[in-house]
Amino acid sequence: NEKIKNFLTAGKAAGLTDGELSGGVASVGWGFGALFVEILEKTPEVTRAGVMNTAFSMKDSNFGLLRDEIKANTDGADDPWLIEDLRIVKRTNGEWVEAVPNVSYDGKSNEFAK
Repeated sequence: NEKIKNFLTAGKAAGLTDGELSGGVASVGWGFGALFVEILEKTPEVTRAGVMNTAFSMKDSNFGLLRDEIKANTDGADDPWLIEDLRIVKRTNGEWVEAVPNVSYDGKSNEFAK
């Protein structure tokens, strides 16, 4: 996967160890950084209000290490939840095996927050 190769190459170039790169925390930071870059690139005027408005109007975004089929969307106060997909994997014989394929709950997360 090209996204993972880029992450590992950039992480090693920045001095991260193999353990740090595979531990999960660095990949989350990579995702947040990629999200912020995308928001800034789409923001017409980089002000607090401009960044917030862009963050709350994301449409079919895919950033960081998200799987290609995952599309991140927000719709202001009606649906502020960016990533609403769920995929269950389990560890089997030292490998991660998909137990349940990706399910999108796009636009439905407010129901879970009640």
